[in-house]
Amino acid sequence: MGISVGLTAQSQCDSLIDILDPFDSTRTVATPTFNVGYTIASNFQTLDGHKMIEQGKILMAYAEQSKLSSFFLNLALAERNFQTIDSGKERVMLLLKNGRVIPLLNASDRGEFDSNTNMRIYTHTCVIPLDMIYLLSVEPIYKIRVKYNGGYMQTLELTPKQQEAMTQSILCIGERVGLFPKKP
Repeated sequence: MGISVGLTAQSQCDSLIDILDPFDSTRTVATPTFNVGYTIASNFQTLDGHKMIEQGKILMAYAEQSKLSSFFLNLALAERNFQTIDSGKERVMLLLKNGRVIPLLNASDRGEFDSNTNMRIYTHTCVIPLDMIYLLSVEPIYKIRVKYNGGYMQTLELTPKQQEAMTQSILCIGERVGLFPKKP
């Protein structure tokens, strides 16, 4: 499920998912997934050549249970070769438009084979500290880099529309959970 990054901020906020788990009372607020990066050739061949796919997809989320709450960036990337990534290391980095680099802790993943692309899809789940959420609400994310074990890296450059979609996602979730607008 995806959204067009050309949507207005209001319609993007209207599409938020806001659910309360009846088993443990965890509240989850999330955006629908949206594309980031560019279109790339997959490993799936058709009569017309390689099937073209999106480089990555993002889902921004917030989870709250009792007095504990966290923001998450979930990044799904297609990779041609098997990669590994260890948990507890800062393997996902955000490069902001102002040049600042923000490293994020990432959960481990070994990817899952996708027969539609003949590639492995890796899901990078990163916790975003609250102070970074305030920064990301005003400073656009320009690029995202993932560093796998063994030295391989993938860098996604966000288009201006994708940068705006990321910022709006953070603002929408923050507003829904009561973080924005900031009160003195």
